[in-house]
Amino acid sequence: MSTFLGQSDSTADSAGHPFRLIPTGQQASRLEISNQVGGDPVYNFAIARVHYKSVSTPANNVRLFFRAFTTAATSMEYRPDTYPWDTATNLPTVGANATDVLTIPFFSVPRSGVTALGDTENVKNLPASGAGGETLRYFGAWLDINSTTPAITDPADGTLKSVQNLIRGKHQCLIAEIRFGPDPIPVGATPASNENLSQRNLAIVESDNPGPEDAHTVTHTFEFKTTLERSKREFVATTAHLEQFHLRPVEAAFDELMIVWGGVPEDAKATLYLPALRADDIIAAASLRYGQSRIEKVDDHTIRCQIGDITYVPLPALSPTQVAGLLTIVLPKTVEIGEHFRVIVRQYSRSQDRIIGTFQLTIPVRDADEILLSEARLLAVLKSIARGIRPNSLWFPVFTRYLDTVSGRVGGVGGDPNLIGPSPTGSVPDGALPDDLRDSDRDKCCEEVVRSMRGIMWLLAPTLLVLLVLLLILILGG
Repeated sequence: MSTFLGQSDSTADSAGHPFRLIPTGQQASRLEISNQVGGDPVYNFAIARVHYKSVSTPANNVRLFFRAFTTAATSMEYRPDTYPWDTATNLPTVGANATDVLTIPFFSVPRSGVTALGDTENVKNLPASGAGGETLRYFGAWLDINSTTPAITDPADGTLKSVQNLIRGKHQCLIAEIRFGPDPIPVGATPASNENLSQRNLAIVESDNPGPEDAHTVTHTFEFKTTLERSKREFVATTAHLEQFHLRPVEAAFDELMIVWGGVPEDAKATLYLPALRADDIIAAASLRYGQSRIEKVDDHTIRCQIGDITYVPLPALSPTQVAGLLTIVLPKTVEIGEHFRVIVRQYSRSQDRIIGTFQLTIPVRDADEILLSEARLLAVLKSIARGIRPNSLWFPVFTRYLDTVSGRVGGVGGDPNLIGPSPTGSVPDGALPDDLRDSDRDKCCEEVVRSMRGIMWLLAPTLLVLLVLLLILILGG
């Protein structure tokens, strides 16, 4: 890491610059939450490039904090509970509430020594760029999302757990934050509104076709926090019947999810599971706000969305509420291998009249043999994580359903989920996969990454078989 960042800082920007050699494709830059693939170790990294423009004034002691939500997220607002830092050490710290870890910081040095050593590669002096120029500097972090070393206290039970144990989805939202004294980030800022914040919030979940329904069932966890304050609540229940909620027009301020379906066929089936909210409340709020709604109740905490161009889902929480959720889409049998769908989920705060965060779910349609191994490995890791989630966690019911759906996907694409046990390494036992899935095929999901990375591996760690890099571009005004 140190060698790569130093080389990047000292090399003039050009087509052959080390940073430009990093693959940027969605498949090539994806991360891996198992710590082994085919018996070889996997290391995930993030690299960020900061742009600085100033005719004559340098920017000294510029720090860059890397942190990730534990899954996809829409609540990107800069808040003390999700973006905490230690003023004594100038290091980012774990964001948490009473029951769950919300965000996890990452560093350029081993986590165990960062307090004593400091995050040495992520604090730099940026010289003035001169008229018409710009200074480029590079920062990075080891994303130890697949580490099994106990490192962080889980507020649900007070025990020390590994970063992997605290991950709540296949993909996570990564945030990079520039911390520079003369240019502080205001509370409530988002990556869309402040140039000192940047995010990568992309989930990729493949679908098979043809195949049974489980094989083209796409699912991913996500989280958000509603922004409505009690003084601005939109409605109150005057009776025990939820249908009689009354709208307060002047205070119509609860949040909503805006889901853009990105070409998903209209005969697909989509559901949202939100245990912290009641489906009856959501339906009642939708009827009051929109009149004819495109959502319907499935069970007490699950709604079905009618697919179209866009679906609006009100979030009728009477005070700021942390919500863990599961988005599930069952694609029809008419989809074809090679198709891609891009579902965009935005959280709109009516009280603030703005989008506060977004994530994208990309759905490539692929052959079952290309999906099976990675999905089986994911199931093994998720089963390992599930053992440590306590019933008092917001994630307990969501993760239970998530695990069931992923198990169904493994069975749908030809594996035996019952033979796959908990494994932080993603180990898949003999018999769980078809005999014709040869060992040489097992790593083909990562071959593109390996080919793309060989050109810069020597700068980082020549012994690594797999290196997955996430890119962030930041701008620091000066």
